Amino acid sequence: MMSDNCSVTALLEADALKFNLKEPFTFASGIKSPVYMNLRAIISDVEKRKTICKGLGDIVKSYKPDLIAATASAGVPWGTWVADRMELPLTIIGGETPIDEDVSDYARAVVIEDLVSTGASSLFAACLLKKNGSDIAGCASIFTYGFKEAQNAFKENEIELRSLVTFTEAVSKAKQMGFLSDNEAQKAMIWLSSPKRWMI
Repeated sequence: MMSDNCSVTALLEADALKFNLKEPFTFASGIKSPVYMNLRAIISDVEKRKTICKGLGDIVKSYKPDLIAATASAGVPWGTWVADRMELPLTIIGGETPIDEDVSDYARAVVIEDLVSTGASSLFAACLLKKNGSDIAGCASIFTYGFKEAQNAFKENEIELRSLVTFTEAVSKAKQMGFLSDNEAQKAMIWLSSPKRWMI
């Protein structure tokens, strides 16, 4: 994992990362969450977008890739911006859509995701790339919750995930900036340890 203090601040100031302990958000899975990530909120803010793109780009550079693979649809703008900055080819992967182009010539592909919860979409993209002849250098995301389920899945598939911001780092920064009280921060961390059984 990589920590980027400027990126955490940008996400919080743009309301792209929101905490609400009194009225938790509900995931599609039914899990109640004290945090909600909406990266669309930062796309129109040029300066904050630059901050995120630089941080994400630094992670991607550390893999020394020759191909960027963005997950559809939320990872596409970020993958596009990073690929443009690095002057690298880009492919987009989503759902059951096959990869149109031949990727077998690319020895080090990096999958770009906006956020990682279970890791399913990132790993699907990585496995599809492998199936089509490309090697995977790793996966990069803007945000990760850090669920054990995801950590185990990446480990089992022998694929590394590096994220710009983790849930734990976000809670710490949100408390420092006054978005969360000490008590709320403690409750948020309890949620991370057991999200399916978490109660307000």
